[in-house]
Amino acid sequence: MKSLISWTVLLGFAGKQTPVSSAPVIPRQDWYALSRSEKNRFLDAIETALDRGLYQRFLSYHVDRISARQAHQTCAFATWHQVYLRGFERMLQSLDAHLFIPYWNIMDEYQDLHDGHCDSYLTCSAVLWDIGGPPAGYTSRRMGNVTATGTLYAQRPMHKYRDQDGQMGIVRGEFLDWDQHPPSAQWERVLDQIVSTPDFSRYTRLLQTTLHDNVHDTVGGFMPTNASPSDVVFLLWHSTMDMLLYVHRQCH
Repeated sequence: MKSLISWTVLLGFAGKQTPVSSAPVIPRQDWYALSRSEKNRFLDAIETALDRGLYQRFLSYHVDRISARQAHQTCAFATWHQVYLRGFERMLQSLDAHLFIPYWNIMDEYQDLHDGHCDSYLTCSAVLWDIGGPPAGYTSRRMGNVTATGTLYAQRPMHKYRDQDGQMGIVRGEFLDWDQHPPSAQWERVLDQIVSTPDFSRYTRLLQTTLHDNVHDTVGGFMPTNASPSDVVFLLWHSTMDMLLYVHRQCH
């Protein structure tokens, strides 16, 4: 059994390259604001973490039954995931001290959808192509004793990932070429929630049950399950959650 307390030791985890204590505090940025070389640097570190089994260790904490209950069925949702993500980020910084976990600006994508520049996740969300490559057929994968069925994504960095049966890649929803971003991703709705819900506990619950859950559910595959960190996009999505929580604190 693992708990929030037991796995916070991973906040101090470091590889052999760069002591985490010397890593600078680096502001997180929008994935779409990064250069190709910056994106590749992030993906390089993810691949190294996969090769060394570090990524899989973090996945094991999220799928643990007790941890999953703490993280999703209590008022600790926001704090649990913030500590988890910061621990993951520090692990990556032990491989490259200048890394951070970018956030996924799905709100701008929703605006593009509304304006008619694209018509689905696959045409609006370039991040899904940047992380995993193009869809490659219908299949199943098993991670953390969770089986998910959907469309295979097996290019970098997911070509380094092997499931419990030794198969490469992860799966996402099979209808991402049809499914669209949820209305909760509209900037006006996001900002209205922040402004109209000053109580932090109420806001975190509202955020969890609307935008957070809506995107996990519509991306599909492993994302709606306790094995959601199997998909690297999970990291970017929870960096977005951190960004919105920060904005809420600044507003109130």
